[in-house]
Amino acid sequence: MTHPLLSLTAQTITLERRTSMDEYGAHAYGTAENLTARVVNRVRMVRDVAGQEVVSNTTIWIIGDHGIKAVDRITLPDGTQPPIINALTFPDESGLTHHQEVLL
Repeated sequence: MTHPLLSLTAQTITLERRTSMDEYGAHAYGTAENLTARVVNRVRMVRDVAGQEVVSNTTIWIIGDHGIKAVDRITLPDGTQPPIINALTFPDESGLTHHQEVLL
């Protein structure tokens, strides 16, 4: 069966997972991974991982669970790397992860 979001995920983003942070706060990232996604520029108020209300300028939908966290780094199709505000996971009717919504 085809995933219902498949036809909407025509863009490619690059995900780099944070692997470490040095004593000066500089982050190190692992190998880049290309993912198909739906990228929408939409300004709205959202909650970050600490529960604070902040402005999100971009929303990304990705099929499945890629374990994306706010400390990771995403490169958008236009080459920008806005900070990840929050990454939410949504289950399907059987409880398995359906998709992730990443707020930038």
